[in-house]
Amino acid sequence: MNKKEFITKLSDVTGYQLEECEKINRILESQFFLSQKGKQLVIEQLIEQLKISEENANVLYNQSIEIIKNEIKNKWKHPFRSNKKDK
Repeated sequence: MNKKEFITKLSDVTGYQLEECEKINRILESQFFLSQKGKQLVIEQLIEQLKISEENANVLYNQSIEIIKNEIKNKWKHPFRSNKKDK
């Protein structure tokens, strides 16, 4: 999954506009989001930049991480599968 696909999927899952999902992606890229301290920094930046509540920022963080985890799991299960979809 490339960055554009991630942003599109994030938009589909969360209901946020693509522009907002691009901000979310930049925030995730700017922090080591897998640590507890990194999670808190990401949530603080989401609250500040998107003007959302802490609860919504936490849900958004969890949805983002779930997308990333699923993609890693898929790569682990099928390491040689192409990312290109047949049309």
